[in-house]
Amino acid sequence: MKSATLVTLASTIGVALSAKTLTDVQFEGKGFKNQNFAAHLHAAPCSVDGGSHYQGGGTTVVDNVNENWPAVTCDHKGKCKGAAWNYWAPAAADLATTGLSIVVHNTPNTGEKMLCADLVQSAAGEYSGSFNYLTSFNQMNGYGSVKKDSASLTTLGLDVAISFNLDGNITDGQTFGAHLHAEPCSNDGGGHYNGGDGVTVDAINENWPAATCDHHGKCTGFASSDWQPTEAEFAAGLSVVVHDTTNGNDKMLCANFAPTSAGVYSGQFATLASYTLNAWGAVSGGTATASKTVTTTMISFRDTDFGDNTFSSHLHADTCANSGGGHYNGGDGVTVDAVQENWPVVTCVAGVCSGMAVSDWLIPDSDFESGLSLVVHNTPNTNEKMLCSDLASNDKYGTHKGYALDFLTSFTLAVYGYPSAPMYAMTELTTSSAGITVVTAGKGGKGKKGSKGKGNKGGKGNKGSKGKGNKGGKGNKGGKGKGKKGALMVLAESPGGIAVGASAGLLVVAAAAVTLRRRNAKTMGYDTLQDTEEELQAIVV
Repeated sequence: MKSATLVTLASTIGVALSAKTLTDVQFEGKGFKNQNFAAHLHAAPCSVDGGSHYQGGGTTVVDNVNENWPAVTCDHKGKCKGAAWNYWAPAAADLATTGLSIVVHNTPNTGEKMLCADLVQSAAGEYSGSFNYLTSFNQMNGYGSVKKDSASLTTLGLDVAISFNLDGNITDGQTFGAHLHAEPCSNDGGGHYNGGDGVTVDAINENWPAATCDHHGKCTGFASSDWQPTEAEFAAGLSVVVHDTTNGNDKMLCANFAPTSAGVYSGQFATLASYTLNAWGAVSGGTATASKTVTTTMISFRDTDFGDNTFSSHLHADTCANSGGGHYNGGDGVTVDAVQENWPVVTCVAGVCSGMAVSDWLIPDSDFESGLSLVVHNTPNTNEKMLCSDLASNDKYGTHKGYALDFLTSFTLAVYGYPSAPMYAMTELTTSSAGITVVTAGKGGKGKKGSKGKGNKGGKGNKGSKGKGNKGGKGNKGGKGKGKKGALMVLAESPGGIAVGASAGLLVVAAAAVTLRRRNAKTMGYDTLQDTEEELQAIVV
């Protein structure tokens, strides 16, 4: 948290303080040159002029803490930008059913509502829209046309996808209820996990990836939520339970979640010991996968001067020119620990060093613009700040690259090869968003009939030997082809996201992750990050 002021809202907000809301506003127009406009997150769609301000802080106070105000500033070319962030997230029900919007006011004149953009879900925790003048606004005020416009709202989000095969008597369209559960399969999953208001039992406040099957017994399901479990809750044990909906809704199948990459968890389905009906045959090829929004930091360098040591490292709230300032707290703004802050502990083996940390919170663009850095401490000795790398303020695909990792000017000890910077150093911060989209594949087309083959007529022999070529043989008739119907869950491209597909009885999981290092068999260490932004890994189960 960059601000020194913390407003404690935990007692009035039904969500964790780390569940931030980020809004972003952009538009252009010649009439907007050098102007400033007030803007707010509104509680209703544009069809009713956005209604009143949305108040997510649990009080009725009208300010930018209890509400979201992405104030807009336009430059001399008429390019306008605004952004805002809060410690609260809109209620899941409000995002799913009510419909929120962002409204820009005619601040330079009479302050009335002017532009409005409806926020429509594009992925878990992600909403976007385009601006239009409200019909209630008199466009003769002289601002002119609006172009290159966008509005977005980002909060924490979760996608859950499941796939399994049953060899019993399954009919087309048969469904099985499924839910995210709060305990591991050893406890039959316990009760439903409620990440919304903590009370209401529905598909908004809980995650219900109900499975639909075809007559081959291939079943798939998907659910998206505008909230997410914490890293600690996944570590304690969450699962997906599939119920025998036809026979008393008994718990039937269960899959535990285990981490596979930053923000991605998966597990294999098995029949619960408590389920004894065996009504649908054996389960096979069953996998559950969850993807959520996380912030990941990575540090890597290679230098034998660092030996076999471990170094404390942290995301810091200022630039290296200011020795990084204090720790950046993206959680509750107060607690000093590896949950509310980001601590990528660096471990060195024979001078090959790497560290990574994953956090359950987002960072607003304004904080990157103010300046953030990664700092490595001299832990084996006096623990002072030692190495520092500034993080780029602009990002590409959610990744903020780090600049040179070098010794701070305040560090002067003659250790670790000082003053020469470590070699092959790479640092970065990545925001990975949940983004599984369900696409149902169509029925396969009929194969083309094969063409009739005919051999070429043999050539005439040379004179003198009087040879004659052999006549060619008749070709085989082509066979019929028929495609298979299937379902595919495809990743909306974002670092750390996943793609899950059911094809030919196999579940294919593809994890797109920004990769800092890869295992090197010769050194038993890690290579530094390659030049590519993403690495696509596919796992067939």
